[in-house]
Amino acid sequence: QERRALTPAGCWPRPQAADTGTIPVHEEADVVSARNSARQMARDVGFIHTEQIKIATAVSEMARNIVRYAGAG
Repeated sequence: QERRALTPAGCWPRPQAADTGTIPVHEEADVVSARNSARQMARDVGFIHTEQIKIATAVSEMARNIVRYAGAG
């Protein structure tokens, strides 16, 4: 997939809106679901592969912190 060009202001164009569902996080298995869903959403709105991985990793870390420190979220 081609990287989109920068806007005249030097910013990446805003991705198109995605269907933003809610993924309940209660246990380690939910971390995987959250990661996979985030990567799919990033792909659907047009992020390139490396950006998809970065987004999925960030969501995975947040979900893992939810399980570890908050218990559920």
